[in-house]
Amino acid sequence: MIRDHELNPGAARCAKVSVFDSPVTMASLAGEIGGEIAVVANSVADEGRHAGELYQRGISKADGLAVVMARLGIARENTVAIGDGANDLEMIALAGVGIAIEGSLPELVAIADRTTPGPRAEGLVGAFTGLGLI
Repeated sequence: MIRDHELNPGAARCAKVSVFDSPVTMASLAGEIGGEIAVVANSVADEGRHAGELYQRGISKADGLAVVMARLGIARENTVAIGDGANDLEMIALAGVGIAIEGSLPELVAIADRTTPGPRAEGLVGAFTGLGLI
């Protein structure tokens, strides 16, 4: 089901807020804002409990991918998604080819079609080359 804000991105109030150094835990921060806000831990190594992403509950990166697919007329099997964190689960599951960065959450690796090394090992270049995109 495509929601109104998916076809009209300007109607969305906010996609996400990245937090890098909150004075309180992310769970506390999300709790203070209210029940419509969810939190996911930051996938950047060693950021700790005071870093992460706040987002509108019920909306994921898969929603964004679905909007792009619909607007550009791209078939699901012709999409690629690469991720490393809990906020990437739905997107990886939706994409025609889902790629997890090595060392990602076990749940993400389990649903991905393949894995690739991280940025320092030029994993994106390897993934795109392996798919024949570059």
